[in-house]
Amino acid sequence: MCELEGSPKQVAWATEIRQEVIKKMQEYIRQYIAANKPGRAEVLSQGLPKLLSKKNQASWWIDRRYDKPAVWEATIERLVPAEEIYKKYGEVWIF
Repeated sequence: MCELEGSPKQVAWATEIRQEVIKKMQEYIRQYIAANKPGRAEVLSQGLPKLLSKKNQASWWIDRRYDKPAVWEATIERLVPAEEIYKKYGEVWIF
């Protein structure tokens, strides 16, 4: 994870938001594995670290604090070759 930039108050708040996103996406990865959707699990597993390493502005996380999990998944999906991963597993996902 990259270090967040912003005021101390923003960084503290964004850190909490980011931790919640991590927990939620890790839970989704486990659920996709349990539901035999390995392509989706792989997309999230590959994309989440990329998201965490690229988004270093505390304000970016704060601005997205109300985003639903599907929005986070779509954001993460854009960071990896999702279509190739889905094809590998014979899965189809549309966001």
